[in-house]
Amino acid sequence: MKIIKILIFAIIVFLAGFYTHKITGLEKKETVSLGNIAQVEIINTPEEKQPVDTTEVVARIGSRMIRMQEIERMIEKLPEQIKTYVKEGEGKARLIKEYATSEAIYEKGKKLNLLQTPQAKEFVEEMSKQFVIKDMIELELKEKLIVTDQELKLYYETNQKYFTTPGTIDIRFIELVDSAKKDKVINQLKNKEGQKAEGIIKSRPAIIGIGLAKEAVDKLFTENKDAIVGPLEINKKNYIFMIDDKKEEQVRPFDQVKPEVESAYKTQKQDEIVNNFVNKTIEESGLEVLFKPSVKDEEKK
Repeated sequence: MKIIKILIFAIIVFLAGFYTHKITGLEKKETVSLGNIAQVEIINTPEEKQPVDTTEVVARIGSRMIRMQEIERMIEKLPEQIKTYVKEGEGKARLIKEYATSEAIYEKGKKLNLLQTPQAKEFVEEMSKQFVIKDMIELELKEKLIVTDQELKLYYETNQKYFTTPGTIDIRFIELVDSAKKDKVINQLKNKEGQKAEGIIKSRPAIIGIGLAKEAVDKLFTENKDAIVGPLEINKKNYIFMIDDKKEEQVRPFDQVKPEVESAYKTQKQDEIVNNFVNKTIEESGLEVLFKPSVKDEEKK
């Protein structure tokens, strides 16, 4: 039930309120009037940083005491980008106010038996289903998502293309407008003239100043540093190239990429565990989908 209260009001109302209003300081005590709902007394937390006192009462709704520990548990459920604003000071005071107000409204709703309406029961049941499903999957992963260094090294060795720095070339080039001036253009390139294009890789065979040039780039990668290449025709124009630098592709060492390897392998293994769990559940439960799409449904596709 706490999850429902937090999701429905505290988080949603807080998000809306926090980003649409500038947070202002509160008095030592502030009473929020909710008409006939309740009187919520807000007891402000001091703005200076202090160790969290889990026994401290931060708000009261009649005899209902809201303690700091309850607020801290709720804060942990918030998105990371919101936590920064509500961990202390005015942001925390506003959050306590929003939370206490939501609790007051919730208590009023309970007295009106709103939890017993068909809509509320359906919603609670659906939320309960999602909670149980999530917990079942988490339990399965906790038991089976165990990764060893041996597994990581094997994954690394069989997927080295994902942990490889691609080879690159740095070039200069000049358009050859007149074939009779080929030697002149070559001398210009040797004298460090021409337009530069650096960091070219095979998988993205584009040359700045020329455009897409797959065949030319493939050819350039077969040559060595300081080679003169061309003329090569690209988009009905001829160019002569000089390779200023060439770096071969390099597989990054395992120790350097271990965090990436672990993340990728865990994602793959997690998917496998969940798929196996789902398939096993289907088999054990005797689940059978009886619905068959009609011919008309297929034709609509």
